[in-house]
Amino acid sequence: MVAGPAIPHALPAPLDEKSYFRGRLAVIREVERGAGWQNDPDWSPKDKAATRKGFVRVPMLVSEEPGAVARFAFEGTAVGIFVAAGPDAGTLEFSIDDGPFRSQSLSTNWSATLPIPWAYVLDADLPPGKHILAMRAAKGAIRIAYMLVN
Repeated sequence: MVAGPAIPHALPAPLDEKSYFRGRLAVIREVERGAGWQNDPDWSPKDKAATRKGFVRVPMLVSEEPGAVARFAFEGTAVGIFVAAGPDAGTLEFSIDDGPFRSQSLSTNWSATLPIPWAYVLDADLPPGKHILAMRAAKGAIRIAYMLVN
């Protein structure tokens, strides 16, 4: 059987306007790094822990300096981070549009054995439009592979 040419079709209206159908991965070079944040172009764990393909020897936005702030400008209704959460995974504090800082532990049940790829949605209920996410390292290691935007 031979397939014919692709024919475009209109997509139906979304069932839920808050779903992630507009979701995208944003590269870390879009983040404004403050003092204490580095762009490691070829990150790998210092302790030679096991790794997952696609999350080792790749660019990572990293900080281990408490109080270090980075900012990310985005447009959408949701924002998050895709991290490598290893044995030294820390805590990230974040604020959106100069709101109060909230806290997100980056450790998982599996972080003790390897820097596991993990996605954290920091806020999924923002009004449509432009926003600024401020990220502040609180403790431990913060390693961000991608920003998440919807």
